[in-house]
Amino acid sequence: MAIQEIKLDPEGANPEVEIIIGQAQFGEYIVSRKDTTGTKHEIKEGDNDDDVTDKFPVGGTAANLKDQILRWHLLIRALTDDPNELYFAQLVVTQDNKPADGGTFTYQGQLDEVKNIFDVARFVHKT
Repeated sequence: MAIQEIKLDPEGANPEVEIIIGQAQFGEYIVSRKDTTGTKHEIKEGDNDDDVTDKFPVGGTAANLKDQILRWHLLIRALTDDPNELYFAQLVVTQDNKPADGGTFTYQGQLDEVKNIFDVARFVHKT
């Protein structure tokens, strides 16, 4: 399976990431990027159980992010023992205050206590 591409305008604003965790569930996340030399840069670690925004810059300019890999790990935990719990999580890469092409990743379904999500995508330039 090919890696999904997030298409950025190299002359546009620096991209941001927003993490959304819904269905009244607790969630934690770690977002990082791997540059073209293979160096890993942690962008943000956080959760949805505080007053800290879950929207943050990717780091670097849109022009310089070409071929870098965005990586994320989401951990979602049910707050009750109800076997019918659902989860919803979304990672959205935005540029110029709108979702980047290919930059929305949605995960949802039945939650059996804990859902562990790991995913990656590559930054490319719009042609």
